[in-house]
Amino acid sequence: MWFCHRYNIRSSIRHRTNYPQVGHYDTWLVDELQGLVARNHGVLLYPSWSNTNDFADTPERFGLIPIHDMKLGDKLKKHMEKKKNVKLSKDLQYIAKETGVPVPLLPFIFAEEKKLFTKLVDEKLRKKKRSIPRKWQWSGSRMSTSRRRSTRSCQ
Repeated sequence: MWFCHRYNIRSSIRHRTNYPQVGHYDTWLVDELQGLVARNHGVLLYPSWSNTNDFADTPERFGLIPIHDMKLGDKLKKHMEKKKNVKLSKDLQYIAKETGVPVPLLPFIFAEEKKLFTKLVDEKLRKKKRSIPRKWQWSGSRMSTSRRRSTRSCQ
């Protein structure tokens, strides 16, 4: 995160007209100094500086947001009430906290996970007497077998 902040400051110094070169990367100190000089002397120390304190806070969330619906989140919370000793890494704990669920919902990466997903969905749909859509079926190197072309030669 600090690398991105420093990179943005250096780029601003190089490419933005009248961007102040203050000699450090602590932009909140420049904000405080700008506010003090404006209050005490009635002038702006750096006229081209946009002070972050001048902007109003909004209820928007940035970073991780839940992509699941409330119904799924409630079911997951109810299911996890019985399981007390779930060990998560600090990253997974952060994801779970930000998305509002006890354990984070993560994508399938490995072939075993994809095959298990296909099997579980297939079992669930068989109970309801329906079949699994072709595009959800795992077939080795591809997720969908419906896109394969016929290998018959024209005669």
